Amino acid sequence: TAVGIVVAALFFFVSVSKPLETLSDRRPPSSVLCASALASILLQFLVHLVLLLVVVSAALPFLNPNSTASIPDAAFSPTPLNSTVYLLSICITANTFACNYVGKPYMESMWENKLLSRSLMAVFACLVICVTETFLPLNQLLQLDPFPAYEDRFDKSEDDSLIMAAVKVLGFKGFLAAALAVDTAA
Repeated sequence: TAVGIVVAALFFFVSVSKPLETLSDRRPPSSVLCASALASILLQFLVHLVLLLVVVSAALPFLNPNSTASIPDAAFSPTPLNSTVYLLSICITANTFACNYVGKPYMESMWENKLLSRSLMAVFACLVICVTETFLPLNQLLQLDPFPAYEDRFDKSEDDSLIMAAVKVLGFKGFLAAALAVDTAA
């Protein structure tokens, strides 16, 4: 619902981008399936997949094994797992729009496309607010679970993993913020 509206708005803001007034000396790629586009798509996919796997493995020890959240037809109840995956998926979606936007030398730059750039900034600001839990009504509106402390994990068998060591040092919120930052920077 909320993500669907944001994605529809981002698609609209990309579609209203204006071409530059002068033609570029550089020719556009001859095919959508050119090597650079395929390499970009493959690298984006790999970065997003690896970060998704890392965030999921960091959230799994915090799942209550007695919770009804994993029952397929049960009513929705927020967990650290579905909250982190939801926030990462929003970040991935926004980063995909930012990364794949074709600006200069053919179209106006992303910063000149005020609707798109400001919408992306608003999405990233909302992500920061949600991860840091600075405005809890937003987290409650999005049905996000409060992010747990390291001591609140149910499964302690993965404590020697590198991911859990990072969660212990950074805290769950810090780890999630770092994962979102890595996805955005990559």
